[in-house]
Amino acid sequence: VEFNRLLLDEIVLPDSHPEVVVYGVVPIDPLRERSRADTAELAHELPAFELHGGGLAPLRLLLDEHLALLRYRQVLRDWLAGDLEEDPWSERVRRTDRFGDIELLETNLAVRLNNWDRRYAKKFEDFERLMRESPLFDHLAGLARFCRDRSIRLVIVNAPVHPLFLELLPRGQLSYDRFVRRLRQVAVDNGVPYFDPAGGQPGEPEL
Repeated sequence: VEFNRLLLDEIVLPDSHPEVVVYGVVPIDPLRERSRADTAELAHELPAFELHGGGLAPLRLLLDEHLALLRYRQVLRDWLAGDLEEDPWSERVRRTDRFGDIELLETNLAVRLNNWDRRYAKKFEDFERLMRESPLFDHLAGLARFCRDRSIRLVIVNAPVHPLFLELLPRGQLSYDRFVRRLRQVAVDNGVPYFDPAGGQPGEPEL
């Protein structure tokens, strides 16, 4: 959340002013949210932030935009000369419809938790402490104030998870309910519209 607030403040707002920001949150976000100081340090090491900073940054951004053809000249030359093998992604791009969508490669994949997913179970063991101490919820409140001060309407969305996700939480549905209540309360406390398309439950598996 704090990273995206910085993104909005330093990169988006200088160029455009959105009327609405729709922000989706999932239950792993409390694990990933860093402190404001750590987030700022991380963000300002990234080229996107560096190019939008003060000093010589605007000049570097201008040069970067105009050097794209030079940077990729060899790739373009190889493509035009027919020396580049056909890229399967190129073929998929050609099949996009006017909305940018393509047909699904597979529609009946079995959904199961893999070893990477199950690593979250360990991180969720002290779930109550995580709900109390994660900076996520304070940062959501900060994002709400930030948007309100700039006449931007923030909407918080509880993005549905697959029912199998409950297996990663120490108390299953009870832990998920705790997260939903905490998220909803942040929205209420800050006067922010709250949207939960699954009504506080995991999403439907077929979706």
